[in-house]
Amino acid sequence: MLSLKVISLYLDDEVCRDIELSVGRIDGVSIESRKVNNLVSQLNSIGDKESSDVLFVELDDDLDELQLDDIETELARIADSIAVFVSFASHNISLMRRMIRIGVRDVIPQPLDRNDLVNQVSVVVSEKRERLLNTKGSLSSVYAFFNAKGGCGASTLATNVAVELAQRHKLKVALIDLDLQLATTDLLLDLVPKSTVYDAISQSHRVDSVFLKALMTRHSSGLDVLPSPGGLTSITDVSIEDIRRVLDAAAEAYDVVILDMPLLFTGWTIEALKMSEKILLVVQNALATIRDAKSILDNLPTLGVDRVAIEVVSNRAEASMGSVSIDELKKTLHVRRVHRIRSDFSASANAQNQGKPVSTVAPNSKMTKDIRTLSRYLYLSFKNPGEDPTKYSKSSLWGKLIGQS
Repeated sequence: MLSLKVISLYLDDEVCRDIELSVGRIDGVSIESRKVNNLVSQLNSIGDKESSDVLFVELDDDLDELQLDDIETELARIADSIAVFVSFASHNISLMRRMIRIGVRDVIPQPLDRNDLVNQVSVVVSEKRERLLNTKGSLSSVYAFFNAKGGCGASTLATNVAVELAQRHKLKVALIDLDLQLATTDLLLDLVPKSTVYDAISQSHRVDSVFLKALMTRHSSGLDVLPSPGGLTSITDVSIEDIRRVLDAAAEAYDVVILDMPLLFTGWTIEALKMSEKILLVVQNALATIRDAKSILDNLPTLGVDRVAIEVVSNRAEASMGSVSIDELKKTLHVRRVHRIRSDFSASANAQNQGKPVSTVAPNSKMTKDIRTLSRYLYLSFKNPGEDPTKYSKSSLWGKLIGQS
């Protein structure tokens, strides 16, 4: 679900209460109410040091002309990118006209009509959803990696694919490690994170694109990483709403968001999968893993996850003579497409030990080539939303390499 951040700058407690009790009942809306002390200074930080979608401002009827000019300057700047609503107690037609001229969305008379507030903000929600879809800043840029069974290599693939998308394809990419109890992504990239994903989840009421980007740790490839805290971090304190807000903010700020998912099926992890355009289910060529993969593919749709969004990645393919072929995997799992990542233990181990991407340690390895193929597939998915990315590849061999039937 889309999230909307609302800031309310109020003078009267009754105005604050009306806004919170009306707008606060809209799904996905978070409100920060702030008593007005120095209005010009408070307005100055909005749209500069922090972002918001909606701003309610209660104006004092006794403002002198100089104060009003300063406030108008700030509101005119903010109104270019934020839906601004102004309210004041008097019915001063001249003041109302001044506010409308500088781009204020509406002037709302007092006492506030709560139904009118709900209608006004609901329109902003619809506009934001349409804007995100039209600019490809929507949740269709979220790709989730998760293991069919522990140890299949989803974290390694998510990390290396994210690096490729940022470094080779020049996209704005965020890698978010949602495996809260097993920190991996920071180790794979030798990062010393200043913050973790739990800092975002535990303060989700504050999260917007500006706040989220401030939590990220930048890798030399240009990739932004929000790693897991690891340890005994609670997974039961996380809510569906927390995940919605964090992923909405990430999708606003980045072209592509890569999720490293835990092998855990609960409300918030299912929500993250629902919000992903593609779900990369990572398997290995072992009977127990393939059995679990089939169970996941059969059961996730009953939890509301679109089965069409799930694609299989055969990791460490051809690791032994007894490996299951791509065609056999397709038939067994009833999937149209299986992506292949060939096994290269030396390249993978050296990369992990050095905290570097596989492409840096072993640029010519089969594993690197297959990771680049998968990355290109996701890049083309991003560039051509809703279409089969394989038709945009110049190489007919390329489709075969990712298991296109």
